[in-house]
Amino acid sequence: MISYDVGGHKTDGDPYDAVRERVDAEEYVMVGDSHESDVVAAREAGFVPVQYEDAETDLFAILTAML
Repeated sequence: MISYDVGGHKTDGDPYDAVRERVDAEEYVMVGDSHESDVVAAREAGFVPVQYEDAETDLFAILTAML
């Protein structure tokens, strides 16, 4: 989901609320490349933040290993 799909910005919390309404889960993860607008905002919303900056890294493999 893209934050603008719900008419909000990640830093104001609307996208996180929309995810909770659409997906029933015990834990939520936010993957992003910006510390302030992705990691900090996700943590404040109760999500587990994962900062991703290296395009050479296989993000899918890392996330799969975390499961």
